[in-house]
Amino acid sequence: SLTATLVTDRPKKGDHRAHICMYDGVAARFLSVTLDKGARNRAEEDQYVSALAFNMLATWVRSPTVSVRSLPNDRLTSSTECPAYRLLTTPQNPGWVLIRPDGTFTQDPSQAPVGIFPGSFNPLHDGHRQLFQALVRRLGATGRPCAYALTLTNADKDLLPEEEVARRLEAFLGEAPVILTVGTPLFVDMARLLPGVHFVLGFDTVTRLLNPRYYDRPVAEVLAPMVAGGTKIYVAGRHDSDGVFQQLTDIDVPAPLAGLLEAIPQAECCLKLSSTELRRTEQDALALATAEAAKLKD
Repeated sequence: SLTATLVTDRPKKGDHRAHICMYDGVAARFLSVTLDKGARNRAEEDQYVSALAFNMLATWVRSPTVSVRSLPNDRLTSSTECPAYRLLTTPQNPGWVLIRPDGTFTQDPSQAPVGIFPGSFNPLHDGHRQLFQALVRRLGATGRPCAYALTLTNADKDLLPEEEVARRLEAFLGEAPVILTVGTPLFVDMARLLPGVHFVLGFDTVTRLLNPRYYDRPVAEVLAPMVAGGTKIYVAGRHDSDGVFQQLTDIDVPAPLAGLLEAIPQAECCLKLSSTELRRTEQDALALATAEAAKLKD
C-alpha cells in the first residue's frame, strides 16, 4: 500500500511525504520519505515515490531495481516488523514458534514438529528440499508435521536481525512449515526445547556436532540426553572437492552415540549444491540484470 501527499496546484503548509508498506505473509516492511519541499514538480515527485515503491517490491522478489536519485534534504526511514520474530523476543515466550506455509503461526505444543531440518537456508535450494523430503518419508506417517528450523542464535554466529530472519522465512511461504527458535545455539538445546524431536543433518554439520571444541565435557556426555530421549539424527552424505562421497561411516562416532545416528542412502542426497555458490551466482545474475536495465533506460 502507498499513501502520499505531493505537489498540487495550491501551496501546502505541511511536508511533502509518502508512506509505503508491503506485507508478504511473514513480515511487514515500511518506508517513509519526507521530500525536499519545493525541489521537484508534481511529475518528478510522483516519479520519485513510484520508483521507491517499485524498488521495494523488486527487492522482495529479487529482481533488478531502477535508479533513484534522492536529494540532500530528502529524509528516508525504513523498518521491518516480523510478528513471529517479535513473539520470540517477549519475556515469557516458549522458545519456539511454528510458521505454517500460509504464513499463520502457532506455539501450541500439540502442533510442535516431530522432525526438523535445521540450517541457515541462505538461500533455500533443491539440495535442502531433497533432505527435507527424506525426513518426511521417515516421519510423515506420525501425523505430526516435519519442519525446516531456523534459530536466531547458533554456536558460531551472532543473533540474526529481524529483517534478515523475515527475508529467509519468505522462502518457505507456500512450501513447507518452518520453526523459528531462540536460545538454542546447540542441537542438544533444540532437542531439550522440543522433546522427542528427530533431525536430518548434513555430513559437515554432524562433523561439527561431534567436535569437542563446542563443549566443556565429553561429546557423548553432552549428547546423552538426546539418546535418552529417543532422538534420531538422519545423516546425509556429500561429495568432497574430489568428487568422493563422504558419509556417516567416514565419521568417528563415539560408541555411546552409535544409536543416535542413522545414514541416509546416497541415492536420497545426490545433489551437489552449495548455498555459498548459489548466493554468488544469484548476486552476479542480479548485478548483470541491473546493469542491462540501466543500459536500456539510457
